[in-house]
Amino acid sequence: MASCTIADVKAIIDTDLSDSEITTLISEADQEITDRFLTARSTLTKQYICKYLVAEQIAMKNPIPEKTAGDSQSTHAPEYYRTMAEKRIMQKVPDQVMPAATFPWE
Repeated sequence: MASCTIADVKAIIDTDLSDSEITTLISEADQEITDRFLTARSTLTKQYICKYLVAEQIAMKNPIPEKTAGDSQSTHAPEYYRTMAEKRIMQKVPDQVMPAATFPWE
């Protein structure tokens, strides 16, 4: 099961990519979550990480569109989305979710 949905992604970044393209990016983000041993994190945390990893990929594919007054969404540079994901990845989590010994920086 995917860590986030197309709607989760579209809530944080404006894109013209098709739903199938976004689904592919979600699969890639889920693979990164697995590869980085983040699967024991809470569902909410994985959702947050996933949507920001996908938004990073979308921002790299699409130039940042110009916004007009009244637009509710803002689109940032790809680095912004990666930074947001990495901040959540580096947050400490309760031992019952992931033992502290699994964090090499502690």
